[in-house]
Amino acid sequence: MILIADSGSTKTQWRLIPNQSDHIDFLSAGLNPYFTERDDFEREILGSFPRSFSVYEVEKVWFYGAGCGTKEKQDVVKLYLSKIFENAGIEVSTDILAAARALFQNNAGFAVILGTGSNVAYYNGTSIIQKTPSLGYALGDEGSGANMGNRLIKRWLYHQLPQQLEGELEKFCSLSVAQILSKIYSQKSPSQFLASFVPFLKENIGYTEVQSIVREAFRELVRNHLLCYRGFPNEPVGVIGSVGYIFQDFFEDELKQAGGVTSKFLQYPMNELATFHKNQKRC
Repeated sequence: MILIADSGSTKTQWRLIPNQSDHIDFLSAGLNPYFTERDDFEREILGSFPRSFSVYEVEKVWFYGAGCGTKEKQDVVKLYLSKIFENAGIEVSTDILAAARALFQNNAGFAVILGTGSNVAYYNGTSIIQKTPSLGYALGDEGSGANMGNRLIKRWLYHQLPQQLEGELEKFCSLSVAQILSKIYSQKSPSQFLASFVPFLKENIGYTEVQSIVREAFRELVRNHLLCYRGFPNEPVGVIGSVGYIFQDFFEDELKQAGGVTSKFLQYPMNELATFHKNQKRC
C-alpha cells in the first residue's frame, strides 16, 4: 500500500492506494516545514487518515511539498513522517517535481505552480533544473494568490482603487488596517491570508484595476523566472494550481507576449501524479 501527498501552503491532498485499481483520497491542512512543526504533521495526518486503514500498513510514502526545496527541509519532513509511518520507505521532494511529473510525465517542459505560492522549473523528463529560487510570499511568489492578494491590499490601503470597488472590498474584508497588518506580520500562515483575496479578484475581474493586478503578477513571473531559461520559449509551459486555473486566459496572454505557449492547465496534480507512479512502477 502506498501513499502520495501533494502539499501546498494551504492544503495537502493525499491519495492512499491499497492496490493498483483502488484509491482513497483525503485532505489535511498544508504541511510546509517552514510553518509547520512535527506536532502539526502528526495531528493533521492522524486526524485525516482513513479510519478503515492503519498507518502501519503503508509501505511507501511519496511526499511532495511546498517548502521542501532544500535537502535540509526534506530531511526534516522525512523525519516527521518516519515517526508516523514507521513501516514505510519515505521519499520527500519539492512540489515542483510533483507538478512536472503530473504535467509532462516523462516529457520535457516548463512546470509552473500557481496556487497560494508559486514556483517555476524546467523538467527534462527525468529531473528538475531550477534557475531561480522560490522566495516565498515576502520576497517572491510572483503570480501566486499571495502575491495578487498583496497587490490588492496595498492598492486598497493606499486608496488607489475605484470607490465602488473599494466599497465591495470593505464588505468582503471588514478588518481594520491594524488587524490586516497583524495577519500579515504577526500571525501564522500570512500567505494563506493574502491568498484568501483571490475569490474577490475572480468575482470582480471585470474591473480594469483587478485585471491589471492579475496581469502584473503574471508578467513578473514570466520576466523573473521563465525568461531566465535559455530553452524558453522553445519548450511548452504547463501550469498547476487554482490561481493559474482560474486566471488561465490572463496567464496565456502574458506568456504569448513573451513568445511562449502553454500546453496544459491542471487545477490539481493528483490524478496525473498517481498515473506517473503507476507507469514508472515507483510505487
